[in-house]
Amino acid sequence: MKLDKNIETPRLIIRSYKESDRDFCLSLWCDNENGEYMADPLYKNIDEKYLSYFDGMDDDPDGYYMIVETKGDGKPVGTMCMFPENDNYDIGYCVSKEHWRKGFGSEMIEAVIGFVKAHGGAVLNIPLYMIASTERFL
Repeated sequence: MKLDKNIETPRLIIRSYKESDRDFCLSLWCDNENGEYMADPLYKNIDEKYLSYFDGMDDDPDGYYMIVETKGDGKPVGTMCMFPENDNYDIGYCVSKEHWRKGFGSEMIEAVIGFVKAHGGAVLNIPLYMIASTERFL
């Protein structure tokens, strides 16, 4: 799924994933420290099967894959995903370690809550391991 329009916050733009974002996602999700709470393999263990998961991610019919950029310079600082089912939305997010403790995670989640409400969502699920890790990173 693609966003109809970007989601904006005071400091961030959340936009749909594009194939050209693949290297940024890999550097983030497969990093030893940054990916500690993610199910992705370490960068050194990436194989063709894992890389094939990126095929079609730019318009996945089951969910939204998004890149988070800073306003002004457009530098990517994180990723998000949302998987809607009826009025229930599962979300995931990752902030690059260079941007931990700057409030980006909180800003991203707040923006997605607004998006979910605007689209008739009633329930937002965030995995517990992500909430536990946010104390260090938000």
